[in-house]
Amino acid sequence: MLGYEDIRFDFLTGQPWLVVLALLVLLGLSFVLYRRTNPPLPMWLKIALGALRVLAIVGIVIALSEPVVSYERTFERPRKVTVLMDHSESMNKQEAGLSRRARADSLLSTAMFEQLGSQAEVTTLFFGGNLTPSRSEVQPDRTALGDAIQSREREELGAPADYWLVVSDGRSNSGREPVVAARGLQSPVYAIDVAGGSGSFDVGLVEADCSSILFAGQPTEVKATLTFSQARDSVITVQLRDSARVIMQKDIRLDQESGLADVVLDYTPSQPGQQILTVSVPAREAEENSGNNSQSLAVKVLKSRLNVLIVSHAPDYEVGFLRRFLRQADKYEVKLAVPEPNAGNLAGSFPDQQAELNRFDLVVLHDPSAPELARYSNLLTSYLQDRGGALLVMMGRRFGDRPVDRGGDLLPFTPSRGDAFRAIEYHGVPAEGQLFHPAVRLGENQTAIRETWAQVPPFASAVICDQIDPNGVVLAYASAPLDRHGRVPVLGYKRIGPGKVIAAAGLPLWRWGFSGVATGTGDGIYADFMEGTISWLTVRDDFDPVQVKPTKEVYRRGDEVVFEGHAYD
Repeated sequence: MLGYEDIRFDFLTGQPWLVVLALLVLLGLSFVLYRRTNPPLPMWLKIALGALRVLAIVGIVIALSEPVVSYERTFERPRKVTVLMDHSESMNKQEAGLSRRARADSLLSTAMFEQLGSQAEVTTLFFGGNLTPSRSEVQPDRTALGDAIQSREREELGAPADYWLVVSDGRSNSGREPVVAARGLQSPVYAIDVAGGSGSFDVGLVEADCSSILFAGQPTEVKATLTFSQARDSVITVQLRDSARVIMQKDIRLDQESGLADVVLDYTPSQPGQQILTVSVPAREAEENSGNNSQSLAVKVLKSRLNVLIVSHAPDYEVGFLRRFLRQADKYEVKLAVPEPNAGNLAGSFPDQQAELNRFDLVVLHDPSAPELARYSNLLTSYLQDRGGALLVMMGRRFGDRPVDRGGDLLPFTPSRGDAFRAIEYHGVPAEGQLFHPAVRLGENQTAIRETWAQVPPFASAVICDQIDPNGVVLAYASAPLDRHGRVPVLGYKRIGPGKVIAAAGLPLWRWGFSGVATGTGDGIYADFMEGTISWLTVRDDFDPVQVKPTKEVYRRGDEVVFEGHAYD
């Protein structure tokens, strides 16, 4: 009926018998009230007033019954087909007396294609270096099939086509790799090769990947994906190069005509520093397109072991968990110093010479008091500014109970008064603009990051830091107002020259280590948090002579992406 199908009436009330009973009682009461009235009323008025009362009662009863009307309505639209036609220069190549472009044009003029146009809404676009509905506007000097796929996907985001048809010779030599660009498509893609089955040998790199942070002396893997055609029984050499020097290579035999092949190259960096690695396949004389035979990767190689200094005047479970985690990671040399007279074999002191402090890649201050932080501040400031050091400060009762000295403006946030410590349970809420900061990213996507922060064991204490440094950045806030204060930070960072400081005003963190016990993942979220925090602190991007960075950490769909570049002499 009028396109509506399966019309149903349901009532959501949980006590239908009470509603029916109320209806009967109210109807009976209406009859009694209007049967005899004082003073007596004419019969027509009794009937009118009684009817109004009954209508009101029925309306109330219907509302109490919570009625729901449900139905289905079917909409039909013609099927949509998107056709991407290759119009680059390579389509002019002659094969068996016929060009590839002529083969593609013949396809468009067949009866089958005309029949497709009568059964579906067909949109035909042409691509070369760009994607356009007009043949005359195509940039024919290059073939960017991957870019064309990505561009069309964005245009169809609200109403995707049912099918895609790609007519090409398959020779993409610019922009994104087609295989990578097509991975997230909602519509199935059908490709028609118009190369006539007599194309030349060709091999290209689809993707090359490895960790961006490596450690000197520790082996790692560089993974590459190759695409090839007309290559049956060929032996392909895949090389890993550092500048012009070949540091590793592997030969693979291809046992099929065309397809994809995965290659794993083993690599052990020898020296710390910034490196540009290149994965390449040496070009052959008969190869049709050698422009996609290499890809470069930027990696940072760190020392195999980082020197970490932990200073605590009152070590507790927090210090014990952190020390155990660092030692088990097998890439840190850990020194624990307890500057107290009764510390036993843990006794130690904060370095009193700059050269001694500069030996450490990371300094951790566990719950320093205000006088202690003030005493260390000059050396720490030089350590951050001159060496580009890393500092992690964990704030606890000793830090929050006494009047606060800003410690030479070391911290991203500080309390404005002495009695700033609170024993209270709460969760951390990551700042929306910092969801993908390594110290905050405890999940694969934005939703998972928020959920993880809400599900980890809660903090049990807080230092109310109501003064945020102008150069400080808040990474996470408390989930609820603490004391009379509103939103207060629990995690943040600050840059001091090339050095970095992260401060945690919420503790304990060690309880996060139990989040992985039930699933058998070891230290779980604790390990993810510490690895992300320490990696960000100790990787010194600021020392790069040329920097190109986005102006924001996270962009939303439709935002303009802006990069800033700096060159340091």
